[in-house]
Amino acid sequence: MNSKNDVIIIDPASVLLDLLRHWWNLILMVVAGGLLACVAIQTVLPSSYAATTVVAVLGTSSNAVGNVQNASDLAPSITSVLQSDTLREMIRQQLPDTDYTLSATYIENTNLIEITASAATPRAAFQALQAAANNYPSLLSNLMADLYLVTVQQPSVPLESQQSASNVKTIVLGAFFAVFAYAALVVLLSVLRDTVKNLSDMQRKIDAHLLGRIPFAKVARKKEDSLILATAKNKNFAFEESYQLISSRIAYHLDKDGGKVLALSSVAQNEGKTHCLLNIAYSLSKSQKRVLVLDGDFRNPSIAKLLNADARYDNALAKAIQQGEFSDQMLYAIPGTRIQCLTNKNKHPGSSRSLSNGNFAKLLMFAKQYFDYILVDTGPVALVADTTVIAAQCDAAVLLVAQDVSPARAINDAVDALDRNGRLIGCIYRETRSSSLKKQYGYGSSYSYGYQKSTASPADKTEGVK
Repeated sequence: MNSKNDVIIIDPASVLLDLLRHWWNLILMVVAGGLLACVAIQTVLPSSYAATTVVAVLGTSSNAVGNVQNASDLAPSITSVLQSDTLREMIRQQLPDTDYTLSATYIENTNLIEITASAATPRAAFQALQAAANNYPSLLSNLMADLYLVTVQQPSVPLESQQSASNVKTIVLGAFFAVFAYAALVVLLSVLRDTVKNLSDMQRKIDAHLLGRIPFAKVARKKEDSLILATAKNKNFAFEESYQLISSRIAYHLDKDGGKVLALSSVAQNEGKTHCLLNIAYSLSKSQKRVLVLDGDFRNPSIAKLLNADARYDNALAKAIQQGEFSDQMLYAIPGTRIQCLTNKNKHPGSSRSLSNGNFAKLLMFAKQYFDYILVDTGPVALVADTTVIAAQCDAAVLLVAQDVSPARAINDAVDALDRNGRLIGCIYRETRSSSLKKQYGYGSSYSYGYQKSTASPADKTEGVK
């Protein structure tokens, strides 16, 4: 099924987060752009060095002021003499193998002339200027006997090329255009990525009833997978209330049809499905209901790891499915709650065969005698075919949709797959980032949870959020 419409709505928060997630690539693009500009400069624009000297035009008569004024008037003519072919030929005879250019510029309102020689190397530029200084006095005396030139600024070997300043600008522009192009590509892909970026997208794109929204809960990162439960200890009232609301709606749908078994799934991995299931179980158990949790994701079981269950519970669910029933010794009880679990710590892909031979259905019927609600954690719909088989044997199914993770088309396909038997009662929308970009700009994939074996009361041992 396609999403409800193809209107593209830009979510600024999502775009900014995508840019922040690519910050290292943006830095690399700055460096790469600068290096490419530098290579282009060296390849296309060869280096050129300029040696410069300044001379004053003076007269030979006793009237110095008048001669200076006359020299100023004649300076433009002298400039043309210094740029003449005659002087160039005189210099070429002294430097036959040197490729250079010679220029002379009259400084306005003065009797000064700036002479510049440019060449590919500093030495060649200096030699060309020296040759010009050695030859222009004799040339000038032949043309204008009453004038002579005095060197005001002695020439020196140039240390920097003429392109140094422009080269820096080119490198800066190259770095800017590289990072701009990459950022524009990231923004374009972010806008075109048809995921559920916010609650409005959820309601607009997904063809399923919305059971509720789980707000983002930021906690300290830990190396191991962990869990945060919807208790007052986590000091997140919105987080606790959202699960209470979702759980009450799920209980309503189950109770009105006399059902007890709920399957929870997601489109892909790492969307927080297992965390969500345990929080729903905890919220249901707070109303004095006995809740059983089954780790039905046989290819990637995670509940035992999240709860730090003892090794004797590692293959409890696989054994229970084979027997069609379970004993108290197979059930792992979460301290301080009315929740018990049948877990698999190891992968049991072979257990999926029991789904179609009636053993799993027999186990569910057996569990209904002792528990008020049974929650089954299934594999992702898009990756595991067992999920739809499990959902068909449950009384209801719920799909978890994580913010900005799976494409809307894939989510709607998962909705169709779970609703073929009329089992889907709705979707849960989970925020993966904080609404405040100043506080959090990454996906909320880290949780904190732990049970401590101590002398504390059961209520204190229920949840150990730090």
